[in-house]
Amino acid sequence: MSVDSDDVCINISNDPDLYFPDGNLSILSKHSKALSDHIFSDSTPAEREVYDGVPLVEFQEDPRDLNIFLKFLYEPFAAPIQRGDPDIAFKMYGALRLADRFSIDPLKETILSYIREDWPQSLQAWDERESFYSRRLKNCPTLTMDDVAPEPASVIRLARKFEPRILTLAFYHLSRLPVNAAYGQHIQAPRHARGVRGYLLSPADREKVALGRE
Repeated sequence: MSVDSDDVCINISNDPDLYFPDGNLSILSKHSKALSDHIFSDSTPAEREVYDGVPLVEFQEDPRDLNIFLKFLYEPFAAPIQRGDPDIAFKMYGALRLADRFSIDPLKETILSYIREDWPQSLQAWDERESFYSRRLKNCPTLTMDDVAPEPASVIRLARKFEPRILTLAFYHLSRLPVNAAYGQHIQAPRHARGVRGYLLSPADREKVALGRE
């Protein structure tokens, strides 16, 4: 389906897992009052936009983040991420912000529990985790360290807002990496090299890392 407005063509497609002909908004509204208030606003049915014959609820968030968020709510036992995914902090940041916005604490805790596993608070547990990444890399010759171990800048961005307990360890790990370590540069770097999404770091983050390297 496409919609033409002011010479702009917008392609609209229904998600095969999340689209229900009847709208099915009542299921979502049960998760939190804030979400219910967003879905069932004060506007009258006559004032609300309609899509396929049912009320239209708009979200301003990235569609990919909203997709993950909704799949958690509709299918809580079939999470759209896997425990042990090293890039959870990056992939789930938007969904975590939505869970926080709508005060869905069980979902927040689920996402954060996955991330905490990669950032243990004891030195022994940290060493064990690093050994685990090394074994994973050794057993998967087609992968690089960026594919098997968490990237610190995305973790720092998330931790500042949602899990400050892991900030110290994330900054320590970041300070050990080369200044120009770019995430995903597999061709230019050895397999065991670890990269950083530098664009996620604030000026204050960069200053803190620089001080840590001195």
